[in-house]
Amino acid sequence: MVHASPVPLESRANRPAVPSTHDFQTQHLNVQKDKTLFWSGVPWKVVTQHAKDNELHTLGESWKDEHYPNNFEMKHEHDVHKFVKHASEALVRSASGKLHVMLPHDALDSGEPSSAWANHEWLHLKRPGVGVHRVDVNAKDGKW
Repeated sequence: MVHASPVPLESRANRPAVPSTHDFQTQHLNVQKDKTLFWSGVPWKVVTQHAKDNELHTLGESWKDEHYPNNFEMKHEHDVHKFVKHASEALVRSASGKLHVMLPHDALDSGEPSSAWANHEWLHLKRPGVGVHRVDVNAKDGKW
């Protein structure tokens, strides 16, 4: 039985390839020891303030070229998911030393089941040479 492809072949052939996790690590990310901030389920405003106050960097602040993500055109949702998966995995694999994780105070370490944190980052975090500093955030007032 032959199934129809969800994306026409001619459309897939014209898309730029989403970089692999390895390509993100070696070509696109600049990750500093002890300076990486991961987050899930916390308001972006709270994340950016904590990053600024503590000189930490999220994925968006870890690009070698600050304009890189804007230069990569993704017209298909599949490409967006693949981009996030590979970039997230590359960030956690490149991070070293003390890693900072912001989660709601009542959340499990693994975070929301559908989040990039739970599906791509948390899975690769537990390894030698990496320490995790959890920052609990109060969902009512955004304080940590």
